[in-house]
Amino acid sequence: MMRRLIPLCLLLACSSPDASTATAIGPDPDFAGCQQACGYNDPYDEADLVPQPGANVGDLTRCPVSDAVFRVGPAQPQVEHAGVRYYVCCAGCADRFRDEPARFATPRG
Repeated sequence: MMRRLIPLCLLLACSSPDASTATAIGPDPDFAGCQQACGYNDPYDEADLVPQPGANVGDLTRCPVSDAVFRVGPAQPQVEHAGVRYYVCCAGCADRFRDEPARFATPRG
């Protein structure tokens, strides 16, 4: 019998929330735990973050769903919306982005 392993990030913070908690635009507070679970926790300078869309493998960026800072890896979950690629910190955030793409694809400053 094969057991399915679930990434720690999904267990700790990145479950799909109830849609009734959604807000119009911006990070979903239900995913705030991603920073501790799968975010980049070393010191960094905000000026070094690459905005989304526009991040590439190796860049430090923010997840459009959780607002967690993370370094984009070669196998990083990503979502395409309107022909534009967005990297997310984990599979849970990818699912949430797909649920409400207009909310998370809106550029924030």
